[in-house]
Amino acid sequence: MPVRPPAAIRPGRSHRSARACRKSAAVQAGECEGAGLVPKRSRPIRGFAIGWLGPADLQPPAVPEVPLVSVPVLLALLLAGPAAGSALERFFTGTTEGAGTVDVIASRPHAMRDRARGRIDAEGALVLDQIVEEAGKPVRRRAWRLLRSGGNRITGTISDVNGPVSGEIAGDTLHLRYRMKEGPSVEQWITLDPGGRSARNRMTFRRFGLKVATVQSTIRKLD
Repeated sequence: MPVRPPAAIRPGRSHRSARACRKSAAVQAGECEGAGLVPKRSRPIRGFAIGWLGPADLQPPAVPEVPLVSVPVLLALLLAGPAAGSALERFFTGTTEGAGTVDVIASRPHAMRDRARGRIDAEGALVLDQIVEEAGKPVRRRAWRLLRSGGNRITGTISDVNGPVSGEIAGDTLHLRYRMKEGPSVEQWITLDPGGRSARNRMTFRRFGLKVATVQSTIRKLD
């Protein structure tokens, strides 16, 4: 006849002292809350032993600090929209140099050169400082400021232009319309070449609707 094991080590029963039993009853009754002890679970899960969590264990995880962006920089990013990242703005940022021919009605064609330095300002506008050298005329300086006004539309100013500049960007072509202070109206097309290191510039001057001059030039990015 098999021998029955003692009750203290009988299978299926926990071996706990009376003190442990009283402590367990106290926890169930909520008397351990003041001591900062909270049971993890009523029974082990996947072999993990029952343990106790103190107040320090109940603190929320630390959140990493995120660097703040200054208000002027944030506004510039919001206002600039897609402009600052377009190929044409990138082309004119830095130093560019142009060379070509001016063809005036009833006159012989003559050479023209220009050099410009461009940057993007705090509002996301393209700012160009241009020096123009044209045969038979004194050297002149032109200051450009062009800004996208929604979608691909362009508005801006040029120092020797009467009134605002308007236009749009279509693909790799910038199309501008304005009126010179000297009188003629101008349409200008600047088309970026494949590779983004050069562009073709074409300008048409009109008086009373009649074409009086054209400009053909090539612009190259130097840096």
